[in-house]
Amino acid sequence: MNIFKHRYLTNFSHYFLRVAFNIPGVIILVSLIRFIYLVYIKKNHKTLYPIDSKPEVMGFSNEGGDTSLQHNTGYLHNHFENLPRRIMQFNAGRSLIPLWPLKALDFTRFINMKVLSIGPRMESELFKLVSMGFQLKNIKSIDIQSYSDLIELADMIKMPFGDNTFDLVIIGYVITYTNEPKKAIDEVIRVSKNKGIVSMCHSHASEFPSRGYSNVHINSSKVMLDFFGENLGYTYFKYHPFDENKDLAYGRSNFMISIKK
Repeated sequence: MNIFKHRYLTNFSHYFLRVAFNIPGVIILVSLIRFIYLVYIKKNHKTLYPIDSKPEVMGFSNEGGDTSLQHNTGYLHNHFENLPRRIMQFNAGRSLIPLWPLKALDFTRFINMKVLSIGPRMESELFKLVSMGFQLKNIKSIDIQSYSDLIELADMIKMPFGDNTFDLVIIGYVITYTNEPKKAIDEVIRVSKNKGIVSMCHSHASEFPSRGYSNVHINSSKVMLDFFGENLGYTYFKYHPFDENKDLAYGRSNFMISIKK
């Protein structure tokens, strides 16, 4: 009876959150309120490495003179500069690119999948996953900066998870923030289950150092997919802006694959 009661309450909580987070504006509101409380009242924000860490020591890429860590903590400053854009950062819009292709996989059952989100930056990206049907209790997340207990401080080139743990790994805009992308992908392969899904998107500049991204130039889909080597399974979705147009200055790539072990 106690087991049944626990399962009922867990399912009710999951479906309530899913419905709530699909109401327009709720993810923004909840994420923003929690951000203000956790960052400015609880003083929870922390980083895995010191903010002034040297990029050559930590393997960070540079962007406009800042390291990737400095760049990705920029949302903590200049709060009233372009306020509407800053508020919209809490709507999880940046997470939609790697998430949308998942809806085409009719063999998946989101409610049962164990998920790893790499580099979400804010809680809103995790709440967006809940709105799609993933259970919050099945979602793990890592970043090199965090203000939330939902986002664990960790580096993607050395993840604190066991082998064959996750059914789905989401990589959002972070591969180009490291100078060791192969190490990061090797870790993704390690923690993914056989036939696990990897969905990822990345921003790219066509010529290093025009945007100051990683010194490993990922200028085609082949370069990106070659990181997976013999562990590359089925390619469900593949798009890289420079595959068709070498003259582009900037673009976003999007891949969804399975892992073969």
